[in-house]
Amino acid sequence: MAEGEAQDVCGDGGVMKRVLRAGTGDPPPAGARCKIHFTATLSDGTLVDSSAERNESSAPFALSLGHGRLVRGLEAGLRTMRRHERAELVCRADYAYGARGAAPIPPHAAVRYEVELCVWRAEFSREAAEVDGVTRLEVCRATKRRAAEFFAAGEWGEAQEDYFDAARELEQGEMPPARRREAWELLLTCWLNEAQCWLKLEEWRRAEALCTKVLRHDERSVKARFRRAVAYARLDCAAKAIEDLQEARRLEPANKEVAALLRQCKEEEAKERECVKALAQKMFVSPAADPKDGEGQEAGSTPEDAARSAEVPRWYEVWKYCDVSSRWRGALIDGATAVATVAVAVVAATWAAEVLKGTGYFVATT
Repeated sequence: MAEGEAQDVCGDGGVMKRVLRAGTGDPPPAGARCKIHFTATLSDGTLVDSSAERNESSAPFALSLGHGRLVRGLEAGLRTMRRHERAELVCRADYAYGARGAAPIPPHAAVRYEVELCVWRAEFSREAAEVDGVTRLEVCRATKRRAAEFFAAGEWGEAQEDYFDAARELEQGEMPPARRREAWELLLTCWLNEAQCWLKLEEWRRAEALCTKVLRHDERSVKARFRRAVAYARLDCAAKAIEDLQEARRLEPANKEVAALLRQCKEEEAKERECVKALAQKMFVSPAADPKDGEGQEAGSTPEDAARSAEVPRWYEVWKYCDVSSRWRGALIDGATAVATVAVAVVAATWAAEVLKGTGYFVATT
C-alpha cells in the first residue's frame, strides 16, 4: 500500500487506513505483543486518549493482540501494520466505542487514531515446544533468530526477552539424547547473547551473572570472560576485569578487543592507585606546624616528632599496596559513619536517662 493512499481495512468502510510512513518486516500475528505510540481524537480534533497520557512518559504503550481487550478498529488496523510504520486509522463508531461511548468519547462517535508500531514480538509457542524435544529445539532456534533480528535493529529489550524465552525452554525441557549436545551449545549461546543485551541496556549486574553462569560450564569461553570484564569495568571492579581479560588473552592472544580493554583497565587501575597514594599522603603525613615551637626549636625537630615521622612509610606502604577500589572505600566510609551514628545515639540516650532520673521521672517500684 502506497503512502497517503486510503485503504478499507475491513471491507465495509468501518476502518479506513492511510499510511503516513512505511514500515518493514511482517505484520504482527494474533497473540503478538506490540509496543505503540498513539493519539486518539474525535472528528472535531479533541484529544481523548494517547500513549503519552497512559504511560506519563515518552515510552511506548504495550498491548497484546487477539485477546478482545482492544478497540476493534484499532486492532484491525494494527494487524495490517509493519514495524516502525506510522498510519492514520479512522474508525467508525461501531468499530470504536459504539452506541454507549466511553467518557470522554460520546455515543456514536467516530475516532481517529494516529499510530506508530514501534515493535512487535510473537508469544513463545509453548504448545509447539511441548510436542517433542526435536520440535522444542527448532522453536528455540527460531526464537533465537528473531532475537538476533531485534538486536540488529537496536531493540535490545525485545531481543533480551526472546533470548531469555529460548534459554528457559532449553534449560527446562527434555531433549533426545542425540540432540542434547546441540541443545546445550544453543543454551550457552542464548545466555551469552542475553548478557550482551544487558550490557547494551547498562544492566551490569545482570550481564555479570549470566557470564558467570556460562563460565561455570565452559571456563574457556572468551566471549563470557570479555563480556564479564566489561561489566566489571563498569562496576568499578578493575582488578576482577583485568583477571578475566588476562585469561581471555591467554586463550586468544590475537583478540584485539581483549587487548584494548585490558590496556584501558590497567590505565584506570593506575589512576586509582595514584588517587589512593594521594589520599594516603594526606591521611598519614604530619600537617605543617608553626615555624617555631617552645624555646626557639623548630616544629617537627623533637625526638618524638622524628619517631612519628619514621612510622609514616610503614603505614603508607600498607595503604599503597591495598587494592581498594573506590566502591569499597565508599562502603567503608558508610560503615564508619553508621557506627559513629549509633555511638552518638547511645551516648544521647544515656545522657537523657540520667537527666530524667535526676528529675524523678523514673520511680522505683516494689
